[in-house]
Formats: sequence, structure tokens, C-alpha cells
Amino acid sequence: TVAPPPHQVPVDEAVGNKAEQLKAAVHTREHMRTHEPKNPYCPICIRCRAQRKPRRAQKIELGQKPKVFGEQLTGDHLVRQRKMVGDGNFVLDYEDEWTHEWMPPAARFAVILYDRATDWSEFHPTATKNAWLTTSAMTHMVGHHDKVGMFYSDNSPELKNAALTLGWRHPTSTPGIPQSNGLAERMVRRCEEGARCAIDQSGLSTKWWIWAGPYYCTARNLAIPDEGHSIYFQRHGLECKAKMPQFGELVEYLPNPTDLAKRDKFASKTARGLFLGWHIQPGGKWNGNYYVADWDLVKADPDGPPYGKTTQTSELFILNDKPVFPLADYRNAKEMQVVEKVLDGFGNATESVPVKPSLPHGGEGESVDAPPVVLQLSTSVSPAPKPPVGADQ
Repeated sequence: TVAPPPHQVPVDEAVGNKAEQLKAAVHTREHMRTHEPKNPYCPICIRCRAQRKPRRAQKIELGQKPKVFGEQLTGDHLVRQRKMVGDGNFVLDYEDEWTHEWMPPAARFAVILYDRATDWSEFHPTATKNAWLTTSAMTHMVGHHDKVGMFYSDNSPELKNAALTLGWRHPTSTPGIPQSNGLAERMVRRCEEGARCAIDQSGLSTKWWIWAGPYYCTARNLAIPDEGHSIYFQRHGLECKAKMPQFGELVEYLPNPTDLAKRDKFASKTARGLFLGWHIQPGGKWNGNYYVADWDLVKADPDGPPYGKTTQTSELFILNDKPVFPLADYRNAKEMQVVEKVLDGFGNATESVPVKPSLPHGGEGESVDAPPVVLQLSTSVSPAPKPPVGADQ
């Protein structure tokens, strides 16, 4: 039989086919990388991208979409979650959050930058909301050969002073609800939702938001669609050859020579880590390095801050076709409070015993063909095996 033309397919059948496609896409690497577009069948999209319906549509009058990077840039600040004090006023939550060497300590803000021509975006955590750090983020995005036509913002003093310092044209707008800054505010919301999805999927604590935000933006820039070219290609004229693991995915990496020299000569040369992102140079090009968090350090303090747990590597190895998120499995077990089937490393199953949910071990020489934690939805206690006759003799 010959299939009918698309315009003759019954409406119910077309809707059913679309639903099946969306359900099948939930667990693909392409969707799990950035969770875009929002999938109504994906639990992470539902939890992290839920929002109220807008009361009115915001018109963004920026004219025709430009064709060259830098002709129209937008910028805005993301402010860390606020908390209410006893008198009813909201203040910034100055929780201790330490970051890696390339980030300022105690990051509480982020500068979100977006290029309308190529759809390129960047996420820069900062310790304070001042003009100097804002200028540093803006110069990191724009290469020395790029020219900026117009820069749109909400007229905050930091963004105005940074644009003035760099000599960027900065059209004025009404502070608070500027019509021309609607796009910048939308990009902030998109980056916030993308980082939230990455954290929720990985099982890492929200203290890792300073890594999840840059990961999300870079993953969008590097991802190659099924048809056409990546955002990275639109800006630089070539595709990036970097590997594309998920945020918080368990990977193997080659430590730097200093750490490698401390190991036993006959020990494994690689170490296990959680993937955090790619090292992007000023101007937007990947330098060949990846960011990872040492698995042994994260496992020892899963709810602690990122400080002292991250490193760079040029050699990265993806372990499985399906991503493995050991921290997410650990937290699911902790929330469900069920009996865990303990695995010998990542492969051989032992007897089921009632234990507190614990992180899987990352020792050397273990197989990684199976997920690190497998749960058994049972509260019964397996009896201890009896020793064979004559075992004590």
C-alpha cells in the first residue's frame, strides 16, 4: 500500500505520530544535552521549564535579523536567588560558593550575552555586579577581529559603563521594562532554564550552577543539528570537533602530568570524573580542553561546593552510549528510601541487602557496561546465606 500524502493524513493519526516521536526523543543524547525544545513528555523539561502564561506579548523591535556576528548584541545580568529576611525585605543569598581558578570566588551573578545574527550566547559568572567584571565578560565574547554594531541592555549602570569603555553603540531605553531589551531578558530566562535542566538531570547540587550555565550555552553553540550547521559554524566557518558528553555524565579522563606522576606506575592512567564543559578561549574558539570534576572528590562530598574538585584535561573518553549520571541515581535512591541492589563496581551484582543509599565506587579496573546504581523496589530483607558445612574447619 502507498502511504497517503502528508496533507491527507488524518488529524488524529498525525497527532499520534507526533506524540510517539516526542516520547522517543526523551532519552536521546540530542535532547538530553540542552533539553531544547521543551518536550511535554520529558520529566526534566516539565520540572525545570514550567512557567506561567504571559499576560501580554512583548514586542521586540530590532528590525530585520542581521547576518554578521556582532551587528546586534544584547546583555543582561542574572541575579542569584534572593531570600526574605525577618522584616519582609529580600536580600541576596550570600551562601559560600567557591569556584575554579578561572572564575572569581563567591559568584553571585552572571552576565548573559547574546548575538542575534548567529544565535551565539555566553554565560559568565561574576562575584559582584560591577562594570569591571561586566567589561571582562563582554571582551571575552568578542574577538579582536569582530566589530560590534549595536549593544542593547536595560541601561543598568554596569552595562552602560562597560559599553562606554569598549566604545560600543548603546541605544538608550527606559530602565525597568525596556522594549528593546525584551530579547535580552528572554535569553536570561532561557539560560536559567537550561542550567536548571542540566543540574536536575545530573544530580549535582545547585551550587554547581556556575558550571551548568556555561555548559548550557556552549552546548547550544557546539551542537550540530540534523540539518544545517551549528552556531559555532555560523560564527567561525568550521565545525567544532569536541566530544559532546552531558553535564554531570560519568567519563574517563587523562589527568595532567603532575597528577599522573603521583600514581603507581602500574595503575590505570585514566581517572573517573563528571563532565562539566568545554574550555572556550576569548573570541569563542575551543582550545581543545575539557572541564571535569574528579569523581572521587565529588563522591566524598556530593552536596559540597565545586571548589577544589575541578580540573582541565585534553583527553576525554565517553564510557557508554547511554549517559550515566551516578549522582542522580544516588539522589533518587535517597529520596525513594528503597533497598539497593549493591553492585561490585559497575558490573557484577551481589546479593540484595538493605543498605543506606550510597554512591557507587569508582575504583580502578571495573567494568562500566552497567549503570552504577540499580534499585530494587522491595522492602524485604534477604536472609544471610548459611556457610557451607565444614567451613569452620
